[in-house]
Amino acid sequence: MINIKLLIIHLSDIHLKEMERQNHFFNKSDRLIEAIQNYCLEYDQLFLVITGDIAFSGKQSEYLQAMSFIDKIIEEIKKYCGKSFNILMVPGNHDCDHDIKTSKIREAIIDSVLKNGVKAIDESIIEQCCEVQKEWRELQRVYPHNGQEIFKDNLLNIIEFVNGNYNVIFYAYNTSWLSKLNEEPGLLFFPHTYYSKELFKSKADLTISLFHHPFCWQQYHNQRDFKSHIEQTSDIVITGHEHVSKKSRLDDFEGNYTEYIEGAVLQDNEDPSNSGFNILLIDLENKIHKVETYLWNGEIYSCSNRSSDWISYKRYKSLSKNIFQINSNFNIWLDDTEASFSHPFKEKVVLDDIFVYPDLTDLKIEKNDEKSKLDKVISSEILFDINETENKILLIGEDKSGKTTICKYIFKHYLKNGYIPVYLKGDDVRSDDYTKIFKQINKAFCEQYSEDALEHFNQFSNNKKLIIIDDLHFSKLRPEYKINFVKNLTSKYPNIFITGNDLLQIEEIVQYDSTNSSIYDNFKQYKIREFGHLVRSRLIQKWHLIGREKYINEKELLRTHDSSKRIIDAIIGNNFVPSYPFFLLTILQTIEIGNPHDLKESTYGHYYSYLIIQALGKLSLSHDELDAYYNYITELAYFMFKKNIQEITQPNLKSFHSWFCNEYKVTVNLEEITSKLVAAFILEENEGVFKIRYRYVYYFFVAKYLANNINNNSIRETIIKLCKQLYIQGNANIILFLTHHSKDPFILQTLLQNAQAIFKEVEPIKLENDIDQINNLMTDLPKIILNDIDVSKNREKVLHKQDEADLLKEKNEVASTSDLSEGNSEIDYSAKVNFAFKTIEIVGQILKNYYGSLKGENKYHLVEQVYLLALRTLNTVFKLISINKDYLLNDIKQFIDKNKLVDKDKIEEISKRFIFHLAELLAFSLIKKTSGSLGTEKLNEIFNEVKNNYDYISINLIDISIKLDYYKAFPFDDIQFLLERLKSNLFSRSLLTGLVLQYLYMFPTEYKERQKIASILGISIKTQRNIDLISTQKKKT
Repeated sequence: MINIKLLIIHLSDIHLKEMERQNHFFNKSDRLIEAIQNYCLEYDQLFLVITGDIAFSGKQSEYLQAMSFIDKIIEEIKKYCGKSFNILMVPGNHDCDHDIKTSKIREAIIDSVLKNGVKAIDESIIEQCCEVQKEWRELQRVYPHNGQEIFKDNLLNIIEFVNGNYNVIFYAYNTSWLSKLNEEPGLLFFPHTYYSKELFKSKADLTISLFHHPFCWQQYHNQRDFKSHIEQTSDIVITGHEHVSKKSRLDDFEGNYTEYIEGAVLQDNEDPSNSGFNILLIDLENKIHKVETYLWNGEIYSCSNRSSDWISYKRYKSLSKNIFQINSNFNIWLDDTEASFSHPFKEKVVLDDIFVYPDLTDLKIEKNDEKSKLDKVISSEILFDINETENKILLIGEDKSGKTTICKYIFKHYLKNGYIPVYLKGDDVRSDDYTKIFKQINKAFCEQYSEDALEHFNQFSNNKKLIIIDDLHFSKLRPEYKINFVKNLTSKYPNIFITGNDLLQIEEIVQYDSTNSSIYDNFKQYKIREFGHLVRSRLIQKWHLIGREKYINEKELLRTHDSSKRIIDAIIGNNFVPSYPFFLLTILQTIEIGNPHDLKESTYGHYYSYLIIQALGKLSLSHDELDAYYNYITELAYFMFKKNIQEITQPNLKSFHSWFCNEYKVTVNLEEITSKLVAAFILEENEGVFKIRYRYVYYFFVAKYLANNINNNSIRETIIKLCKQLYIQGNANIILFLTHHSKDPFILQTLLQNAQAIFKEVEPIKLENDIDQINNLMTDLPKIILNDIDVSKNREKVLHKQDEADLLKEKNEVASTSDLSEGNSEIDYSAKVNFAFKTIEIVGQILKNYYGSLKGENKYHLVEQVYLLALRTLNTVFKLISINKDYLLNDIKQFIDKNKLVDKDKIEEISKRFIFHLAELLAFSLIKKTSGSLGTEKLNEIFNEVKNNYDYISINLIDISIKLDYYKAFPFDDIQFLLERLKSNLFSRSLLTGLVLQYLYMFPTEYKERQKIASILGISIKTQRNIDLISTQKKKT
């Protein structure tokens, strides 16, 4: 469905006089056009609405002035944006010419109408009373519109405008038909009962009533009836006459609403400075609007309420095109994030601001071992495919995985496609008896729609209803009765959407079904996956676009996105934090807030602490209670660490609890504290066995214990053991979290000693003469042509590959436990390489977390050792290639045999190229790993100092990689300087080119900048101008 947006320029009380010089407003008309012209670019349908008093005294000469003014607006806007106005107008009291000869007869008729009401009215009476508006009607005929006239006479004009699937109806009332020269409030009368009620029964997406006089100018007995009629037939009422711009909303407390907009005076003949008009902006699809009032400030028309937000227009029930309209409270709930996320650029974040489609695992395909893991992962967009026959879906997801959010979007999607969805919470499911189920569905319908439509709902075909049961696992029904509930539901409704957690999985309920088949066999079955790199990236981008969609620079957006994603990736780590929207958005919100209050923790430590405080916040703890809970969890986590256990049984927990109470001389109820920690998602309990629910909570509190007791010799020995075995994932995780809690010199010294010891027998590779053997494999580098660049698609490809790599790891993943055993004194090469990578990662975290508080000397040594360790590791890997060259040659031989190559020169060329590019890939990966661990512009002085002391080509390449990914300015000078040193060094030159190419494919660049980069590196550019033009067009649309 195409969205239609309407623009209404509302003018009123222009009071134009016979001579142009008498109309001081004409000096302002250009400014009015300037005020409205840019709105006209954005909106689909334009309306110029004039609510009376166009003329000063209803004379033809005055309307000639009006035509000049209206024509000017039409022509200038047409010239500016190619669009035309629909012009709608109603007369005011000043549009009556009281100098005509029939005025005395008219006065007698008016007195009769005011005395006898509708009984005294017929067509001839109306005709005679409206004779004074003859010249106004002539003006009206000059400006036709493209709407369909449903009805028209001298008092009422009903016009319908249709655009695609949307329609808007205007009711234009002539309330000045009984106006006199000296008009007084309470002496007008509009005979709405003179017209058939059928005229007002046409349904529309929006109905707008136009008239000149507010209700107080009607006769008292007519005023109330006319007001009631207007409110029952109008969403928006636009009036004039009183020269003051006002906006208000009427709520009758029965779910009925009417918006009132009163116009300012455009030309005040007594006060030239008093001039204004309204602009009404309407979005029909989203049912939102806002009114902006422009007032003359002496130079231009200035918007007096620019900051006003878009608001939903709430409709009178009887006006709806669809009898099944969700009520305002439920509509608010559908848009609510239910998490109170705060954002610097928007006061209230709603679901549409942050929703992205998560990926799912197809549970039915998952049972098929022949399918690859990639085949089992699909986008949740599949949930929104509607089958005409039936739609039965079971969606499994962990707590906070976004099940309810998907339910909300499913609800809105089915509603938009002609279905009547009803939402039930799992804990509302209290009976498997269909009569009670039916009552529960009806109750939910009344809460979400209205009782008035209940009978229509019950008579509506069940084939077009959708029953949503969210979190069925929360139902208090026993499993066998849950099965009966679902059976009874499926026997009556072909469209059912059920969510639940793992307890609802098919294997766990089959035992309750006597037929040995699952009640969910006819359901499509999916499980929500944690957000991978691609979906995570989309969420981060949406977050940073909130409130800045129209003006944020693309490059700035990507830099901000990348900065946030690096933080989030680091915090999530090795599945420390579940990668679900709630956690990701909480971290994003915390990034915006910063860490102003707790300097004892690192930046990342603050994010973990914030997540834990958010979880414990459910318990409404006082500050001292929060401290006590923190201490309890800290001791429990360390207890489990020392025991090397991931789960704790009830007896062991009781034993720990007794020790804790005795150690701290406190009395704490075990059941109370464990139930609270389970409610806060800190602990998880299953049949009397407890475990810490999330990895980040475990590592955070184990590390907190170590940090709190770091001056204890036994704790220091533990830290030394952990640091010596960073190749064990659990140990590396604890040390990583320890650095979030503390920057104690002992930790830094231990890590530095480890870094110096890894591959200490190997020299750091310089990528100079030490790679002559590799350089000799190639005589020149292939010519590079920079093809069409779509940065967005390139980034998606990279993220998709990262997700694929993570999927392949899933099958072999084991829990990350720590290990303090001595083990073998010697570890293999792969473990040492992993040891090196973990050390680089952890030291990088320390540098980025404490860049402002570590002394320069300490920062220098840390950066220095990371560089040297990385280069020793790369040298070691190169030596491994040399040692294992026979294996490589065997792979090459298999490739040659497969491709049936016989040319010896060709065989030799392929062999050399293969080894050259393998070495290049390894070097490139390690450079990016190092730059990614250290990257921040805040360490620029340290990077320069290390580079000056170790002027290796390898260190220069790492430095350039950091600048390309983390600095705002492109490092032209560094690259040009390094290229001078690389004339005969093909391998390092190829690495440099690869780093720059990756930058070009991952970041948007202006054509001139791209041309300069390509020129420096000797790269050809293909069709870049065309790409820029296409990109520009996309941005405009």
